[in-house]
Amino acid sequence: MVKMSIQYGTKPNDVLMSSGPSISRSSYIFGTNQGVDITFWGQYFSLNNDNKYRMDIKAMALKQALSLGIQQSNIAISKLDTYTNTSYYSHRHSMATDEPEGRFATLVFMGP
Repeated sequence: MVKMSIQYGTKPNDVLMSSGPSISRSSYIFGTNQGVDITFWGQYFSLNNDNKYRMDIKAMALKQALSLGIQQSNIAISKLDTYTNTSYYSHRHSMATDEPEGRFATLVFMGP
């Protein structure tokens, strides 16, 4: 955001942010916290009652966007879970089920 402000004069209030389908907290399960940067993830990586960890990348994306000054009304984060929704590819689901993997792409543009 800082670089865009300097180079293009972008103001956080003018930014529209959209995050497409991704794995949800309920599906992003870890047996251990080994290898996870707890300082970075903080409350978005937590131990559940089942003694398994969950990572909430959607909530982390929202937190980061808000911290950059993007208005909540300009942020859209998909509720679709790529792990449970078979219309989307999921590396984690493929690893758990031995199903073939796939990929999808994101397109980003800057309008006038």
